[in-house]
Amino acid sequence: MTQTEVKNNKWSKLLWAIISFVVMFVLPILIYLVSYEFNSFETIDLRPLSIMTLFIAPVYSVIVGVVAGKDIKRRWILPVLSSAFFTIAACVCAAMLGYLFMLLVILIGASIYFLVAIVSMFISESIYKKGDRVS
Repeated sequence: MTQTEVKNNKWSKLLWAIISFVVMFVLPILIYLVSYEFNSFETIDLRPLSIMTLFIAPVYSVIVGVVAGKDIKRRWILPVLSSAFFTIAACVCAAMLGYLFMLLVILIGASIYFLVAIVSMFISESIYKKGDRVS
């Protein structure tokens, strides 16, 4: 591997880590803060926002898994980072709400997102390897 490829790989991992941070950490906390602010006025129903968050996390986990499957040796950390960011954000929101008993549910959810990312990573790796053998 040339030095340019190594540098591009580092930037790629950093870019995906930043995207994971925004999607799995910043977005849930922003949605929590917005829903908390608007719930005090009780003028708007924010359940669609929380449902959107529950939809974004698994879809993003699949995307991260597919990207990591292209080069597992170098990108295996991406699914770990995305589920870790989600776990930290969910724990922060649960602590703000005072629902510490929800930590078990949060950890189960983060584990499921992690497993989704890992499974999609291995599926995409097998697809990429199969494509390399055909050509």
